[in-house]
Amino acid sequence: MRRILLIFLLLYAGMSVASERDSISVRHLEIEDGLSNNYIRCVYQDRKGFFWFGSRDGLNRYDGYGFKVFRNEIGNKTSLIHNIIHAINSDADNNIWIGTRKGLSIYDDKKGIFTEGSWHGSVEGTDLPITNVIRDLVPGTNHTMLVATEGIGLLRFKRGKTVGEQIPLLINGKRTFSYGVQSVRLDDKGREWAFVQNLGLYYVDPKVGALVLANADIVLALSLGVSSGQVYIGTNNGLYHYDPVKRENTAVPGSGIKLPGKAISSITTDKHNMLYLGTYGEGVFCYDPASGRVQVLDNEINNSLSGEQIYAIFIDKNDRKWIGTYSGGVTILDPVKKIFHTWAHNPQGNSIPGNSISSFLAPKDGKLYIGTDGTGLSIWDRKLNQFTNYKHTSDPNTISSNFISSMVSDNDGNIWIGTFTEGANRFDPNTKKFTRYKIVDPQTGVESKVAFTVFEDRDHDIWAGTLRRGSLLGGLYRFNPSLDKFELFDKNWVTCLP
Repeated sequence: MRRILLIFLLLYAGMSVASERDSISVRHLEIEDGLSNNYIRCVYQDRKGFFWFGSRDGLNRYDGYGFKVFRNEIGNKTSLIHNIIHAINSDADNNIWIGTRKGLSIYDDKKGIFTEGSWHGSVEGTDLPITNVIRDLVPGTNHTMLVATEGIGLLRFKRGKTVGEQIPLLINGKRTFSYGVQSVRLDDKGREWAFVQNLGLYYVDPKVGALVLANADIVLALSLGVSSGQVYIGTNNGLYHYDPVKRENTAVPGSGIKLPGKAISSITTDKHNMLYLGTYGEGVFCYDPASGRVQVLDNEINNSLSGEQIYAIFIDKNDRKWIGTYSGGVTILDPVKKIFHTWAHNPQGNSIPGNSISSFLAPKDGKLYIGTDGTGLSIWDRKLNQFTNYKHTSDPNTISSNFISSMVSDNDGNIWIGTFTEGANRFDPNTKKFTRYKIVDPQTGVESKVAFTVFEDRDHDIWAGTLRRGSLLGGLYRFNPSLDKFELFDKNWVTCLP
């Protein structure tokens, strides 16, 4: 049993060191794990905690253990409208909105069915099914949903409605309803931004009820992001920053790592207003708008993502990054920040006396008692981060053995310690002195030196269990306070060492 315990503790210590060394845990979800396709265009987490992945072969819902895949079923109007997914989000009523290559589906989780989204043609004056490519969709102002399409522009869906109204585009003072939107975002000031294909950055002006030009310096974009009231545009040649107050659009050079020349395919903002930038073939970068610094998310991770087109980065409430790639499925980066902290023996400083730990005790005083296998007892004051170590010496007031098997705190606050080689001990935390107890078989007069376990019962009696070693039988002993010694209670209670 000693050997098994020591092996386990050594393995545990190894795991602790490895866990502390690695700052990020990396996992992958691919076809082999149940994903319908490794091409992941979008990632979203709903309010129930489910993750949704849009692929080019259906919609995937992930519960942390497995996948449920939704696909179009020919002849079933309550199924997904198309299998190539470009965008996923949810509305104020927790319905899941799915933008596809050929239209819009709205999933009602309570009913388990999809409803096809339509649009009201401002020119035609009738409701029509959406058959256009949907590039993006996000919640808008007043619990609406904004849907970015190619061909019929930006659609606004009022709460509870499945028919969207076209938002006109102003060009030279004239309204048009025939245009394409690459991406749409709502910033923290409630402004609705849209990047119009081949025309530039626009915003919805509520006074005129139309999209109005903000800046036309960039007319071809891959992605759009907002942070602290600022707008960021990802292009084939780096990142651009539009300042709505100054009405200026400038290239973001980036300090440390330069952004010009990199294709920014996705932009995601975290709770600290840091921008995470997905690229075509160069991995993921972090951009701090406050300092202008750009850094690699992680060298090892970026190397594994080398050659991949990063279409989506989703950051959940636990700060995990879910990265959707062109051919590698989903990569999950989980910041494991010191789940284990390792305390090891340090000959040059205050520390535990040895690295082979055999037992722990946490009494009411808040300190941690650490029993070792060969180097004595250590008491860690967690408030002061101070270790006090006790070892066996010829002084009878010291611990009887450096090989500790078990510990228990009694009703009076004393610490009882069982050892592998020299019986039991009682430690007084006030005087810092040990009292040694030999455990002797009254029938043979032979001492049982392996006090493998000590225990206090609900009547506050102290018990010690000894081990059999060879022909020497073990037994169960109870402490007699009046005689200040352990007395044999049951010799049939036998435990053996291998």
